[in-house]
Amino acid sequence: MRVDPDRTDRVVAGPTLLVVPTAPRPDGNGLAMRAGMWLDMLAAVAPVHLVVVPVSGPADGSAWIDARAASYTVVDPVAADAADQHVVAQLGHREWRDAIDATAPLPWRVALAPPSLSVDAMARLAPHLLGVAPGAVVVMREYLVPFGVTLGRALGAARTVIDLDDDVEALLERHGDREAAEGYGRVARHWLPRVDAVTIASAGEALAVATRHDLAPLVVVPNTVAPLSDVAPRPGDDHLVFVANFTYAPNEQAAITLAREVLPIVRGTRPTATLDLVGAPSAAVRALDALPGVVVHGFVPSVAPLYAAADVMVAPLDDGAGTRIKVLEAFAHQRPVVATPAAVAGLAVTDGRDVMLASTPGVLALAVERVLADPTLADALVAAATTTLTEHYAPRVVAPIVRRVLLGDEAPDDEVPDDEAPSDEMGVR
Repeated sequence: MRVDPDRTDRVVAGPTLLVVPTAPRPDGNGLAMRAGMWLDMLAAVAPVHLVVVPVSGPADGSAWIDARAASYTVVDPVAADAADQHVVAQLGHREWRDAIDATAPLPWRVALAPPSLSVDAMARLAPHLLGVAPGAVVVMREYLVPFGVTLGRALGAARTVIDLDDDVEALLERHGDREAAEGYGRVARHWLPRVDAVTIASAGEALAVATRHDLAPLVVVPNTVAPLSDVAPRPGDDHLVFVANFTYAPNEQAAITLAREVLPIVRGTRPTATLDLVGAPSAAVRALDALPGVVVHGFVPSVAPLYAAADVMVAPLDDGAGTRIKVLEAFAHQRPVVATPAAVAGLAVTDGRDVMLASTPGVLALAVERVLADPTLADALVAAATTTLTEHYAPRVVAPIVRRVLLGDEAPDDEVPDDEAPSDEMGVR
């Protein structure tokens, strides 16, 4: 990285390229929110050219993106009828052929964005970059690593950063999908040693991934959600909410548990209790709408009205990976959280102080009833959670970490200057 002698702090030489698998958002889907976090913070350091390869969500643009990205390029994943053409292209390129030998067979999402797709991306990006090499390329998720690393090299990027977000190999292994776990493992072993830095959302998973693949220490970049200064008071209507992407298996099962096991117990003592399930629904979650007291909203433009209508957020996950950005979102909206330990794994929270934890549907229901019946307890949970959010997960806390990752060894140890740090108001709305 070059350093401008006229500045006392370090700067990025050239724009940053951010490669993500879904359109960034300030709220809603957890993966989109993490992509939004990266866009928000990188834009405070250098111009960001955003590349979306929509293998895990929509590629819809928005005014929120336009306010942060210098350009927005959508690169379509490889279509089924073009797959053979891309394989042939990779076999004719020595480095790509070596990658196939080391990583095949590929998990299906990785196969949607092969190194050869970078040729199309370069053509689309050319009018925006105008021959200027990126100072860094940041790539989200393992399945975009072969594409993103190849694109960064082709554009002459000075630095490549991979954000794994979470330990997908371990999650797949726990779910019994050993074939997919091994496929992601092959991708990690081949590609991750070839990049400058690897980031992840939680410290425990950082150690696990680094140890498994004999990597240099991963950099922990926690999820962030900005505290909100203006939220509606809890309505006191015994209203529960769970916001998640329900096409993700752990979230789907959590919604089923909440609707079929937890809510009926709560309604036994508080008959007017209701549950809002908010987020892209699977077929199994969509069917829950027929249950008494359950409303399946699907995707909504803004989650704020549904948090405003809620008295408590309940997250009964049995498993997951990374840090749970939706719990942080509930903190930001100042709603007490009742959850399983898995739902808050990796977060700096304490049972009975920031959240109420329970491991079975019956005990979860009892915790929900207790919070609904005791406004003083609910207020105390909200106050502690707000402090935790502000001290550990607000954008101003994490922004210096992102800056250091972007700049590498030349990054300063001090925090981002106030005029360059993302504003806390730029987070969840």
